[in-house]
Amino acid sequence: MTKKKLRCAPGIVAAAAVTLSLAACSSGGTAGASEVPTGVTLTMWHITADSDALLNLYKAYEEHSGNTIELRRWV
Repeated sequence: MTKKKLRCAPGIVAAAAVTLSLAACSSGGTAGASEVPTGVTLTMWHITADSDALLNLYKAYEEHSGNTIELRRWV
């Protein structure tokens, strides 16, 4: 992979994670038919070059979902 593609990879992963989590929250049935788990700790690997926008996205997800993201640095 080129450096440019590697720099985009964390953003793509985060966008996919948020999209999947929002899709999991939507329901075709009645409102409140299923409970979404909260208090879950997710571990995500990241690089030190992650942008502030991406780190803010992780914080926003934590605030919205009630879950925690544990960031581990990819060496």
